Amino acid sequence: ISKIYNYYPTCVSAVDKLSKQYNVKNGIGNYWDARFLTLFSKEKVIVNALGHGFNPSKFANNTHSFYFQNYNDSSKMIYNFIVIQNLNDTTSIYNTFDKNLIKKVEIDGFKFYLLPDFIVNKDYTGFELLKKSNNE
Repeated sequence: ISKIYNYYPTCVSAVDKLSKQYNVKNGIGNYWDARFLTLFSKEKVIVNALGHGFNPSKFANNTHSFYFQNYNDSSKMIYNFIVIQNLNDTTSIYNTFDKNLIKKVEIDGFKFYLLPDFIVNKDYTGFELLKKSNNE
């Protein structure tokens, strides 16, 4: 039981280090990264899944969790990083977000993009920055 309880893969450790170092808690990534990282994170990092075309994946996900951190809708789900380790094509990220706002980070060989706070569009067609620059 101790072996299972103490299971802490390098990729999960990397996302937890990212959370501590850059003060981020909610991100997006491909389906397999999302589930795994969220389940084993010791820092309570949440990574929600992307589907085809860089859109939130509604398959096998609670769609409510893309918008809110709890079931009484009092805490909005605000994202600020993308796990890019297993994303085959990052072109959609650059089509969605201004390249000047994307900060590439690598921790223990695992790759992430840091972004200003963003949310999921209500119609699940993509993402929207809450603030486009420090002046807004």
